[in-house]
Amino acid sequence: MVRNKLQTYFVVGIRVLIGATLIGYGLLKLFRIQFSIPNEILAQPLAEVDLFTLSWYLADHEPFRTCVGITEVATGLMFLVKKLFLIASIVSVAIWVPILLFDLTFMGHDIALITFVVTMILLRSL
Repeated sequence: MVRNKLQTYFVVGIRVLIGATLIGYGLLKLFRIQFSIPNEILAQPLAEVDLFTLSWYLADHEPFRTCVGITEVATGLMFLVKKLFLIASIVSVAIWVPILLFDLTFMGHDIALITFVVTMILLRSL
């Protein structure tokens, strides 16, 4: 009885954590905070710009940034509603796979591997 109650609270906590994270990142994209690049970096020759900064420049273009931001906010809100949890889980995979590919391509394998493992652990716990 106590274990089932703790498990229920754990699942609700994970749902709220994932939902709040998606909403936060989505709002950062919609308000042009996450992918902003300073002008001094944009003035550098392309050969001097690292891959991570270049990937952020590529992700800052419309309609990609707005579509991802809206999708993240909508999915985050769905995670907060129990009846929409399954749909949110499916849609979130469509969000996380491109992010994982971006991480693998531009950020290095260590960071991408950590992102992937944490995501799988969280999804498995649900």
